[in-house]
Amino acid sequence: MKKTTVKLVLMIFTFVVLLYFLFFYESKTAEKTKTNSRDPELQKVFNSFKNISSISDPLNREYKIQQEAKILKISVDDYRRLFEIYKHDKEYLPDYPKNPISPLAWFHWLFIESSREKRSELLVTGFFIILEKGVLISGAVAIYRYFKEAPIRKKQEHYQAWQMINSAIEQEGSGGRIDALQDLNKDKVSLKGLTAKKAYLIGIILKKADLQEANLQEAKLQEAKLQEAYLQGANLQQANLMGANLQGADLRKVKGLISEQLEMAMNWDKAHYEPEVREYLGLPKFTYKSIGIKIKPLWKGLVSSGVRTLQSLYKSS
Repeated sequence: MKKTTVKLVLMIFTFVVLLYFLFFYESKTAEKTKTNSRDPELQKVFNSFKNISSISDPLNREYKIQQEAKILKISVDDYRRLFEIYKHDKEYLPDYPKNPISPLAWFHWLFIESSREKRSELLVTGFFIILEKGVLISGAVAIYRYFKEAPIRKKQEHYQAWQMINSAIEQEGSGGRIDALQDLNKDKVSLKGLTAKKAYLIGIILKKADLQEANLQEAKLQEAKLQEAYLQGANLQQANLMGANLQGADLRKVKGLISEQLEMAMNWDKAHYEPEVREYLGLPKFTYKSIGIKIKPLWKGLVSSGVRTLQSLYKSS
């Protein structure tokens, strides 16, 4: 569910960003071309009008009009006349794009050629038309259904993974079984009672997997990552554990496991065993330290982190 949501959000975000930069670049290029095509003196007048139109206070605007008229060396009446033409031009809706099928042409027409007032009017009108036609409602329903059906899709993925695993029973090859098992374990699906006799599972990553009572007879588990896996009651008879990491794995009540198999594995001495088995293997009594798990009191952790912070500050100074 989380992976699907993240992928959807990233896709939407990427699409919006691409559109933004595409339109932004096009609009900036068009605006620059339009600016460069004007006469320099006319451009000064245009910039002056642009500044005046942004002033909302009437007194301040009138004062600025007189100041700008002096700077441009034209009469105040002529400046006002030209400014009225400029305002009328801004309120006028330009002709539709010559290329009606070009999204960029329509974007330029709406956001560059059209005035702010006309643009706001068109956007509001268009929004209500789209809303009336039900496009937004349909989109909202589609998004709602997408998220609502995410658990169902996840169940279908799990069902397909189990089909892959069950179809590979008694087969010595991988047959996609490794990926299916890893995906199920990532989704925290229990693998209790799994049948993987003679299975090719070299290098599989099943950390913290629930493999209770699993049948792993003669399974090829070389280099497998089985840290903190639950293997109580599992059948490991003649399973190849060469290089497999068993740190923190629960091997209590396993069937068919002998010391020769364990000695080929990594961190076998840091797995869970029954007390009598630990004694037989010559291991110390069970403690969290004996299986490689360090538990420190809260105050010790805070003190050590504070000391490290002071050391880093001293080095940086």
